[in-house]
Amino acid sequence: NAEYMGKHESLFDSTAFMSLSLDLDARQFLALLNGLHKMVFQNDSSYSIAFLTEQLFSRSTLSADMIHSSLLELEAVLKSCARSNNSPADLERKLEQTDMKPEHISLFVNFWKAEGPKIITKLCDDSTWNPRLESLQWRMDVQTHGKQSTNINEPVAILEFATAAKGAGGDHILRLEVTKDNIGSLLSKIQQIDAQIQRLS
Repeated sequence: NAEYMGKHESLFDSTAFMSLSLDLDARQFLALLNGLHKMVFQNDSSYSIAFLTEQLFSRSTLSADMIHSSLLELEAVLKSCARSNNSPADLERKLEQTDMKPEHISLFVNFWKAEGPKIITKLCDDSTWNPRLESLQWRMDVQTHGKQSTNINEPVAILEFATAAKGAGGDHILRLEVTKDNIGSLLSKIQQIDAQIQRLS
């Protein structure tokens, strides 16, 4: 999703380094993370770097330039985590290589543990326009008619795929009848798809 990527490059993606050591208490730092989350991923226009600076750094001893650079860096770190689908352990390992305070690292990791999966799911939904599989149901039946008399009374599987897509009328149900002659081919294709997904993951 190009919209959330932004132009600022995080230290996670380069050899550049910007300070992440902020003179905020635990409540203020968590408010900062929540504010950046709303600004970057929820597109809440009431939040901005200037607004967060005004609300949270009124008593800071850091220079205005240092605060601005650090907030841009934190914003970039959040985007990098989302783009790379970082686990909390990945994030913690990376933050420990910076000058971020240990108590802030702990807060950041717990924040990402709670919000990261939701952020990543939202970004995937925002960038997906094709119908997606919502559920798969199946049942067994007996074929009562066919082109050949030998097909009658053969067991068949009835597959029901429920798909969903953005916009009105995007939900559909697809039902398929699968016989023992083509179930092997279907399973083979699914295994090939799974192998490709595992290789690319």
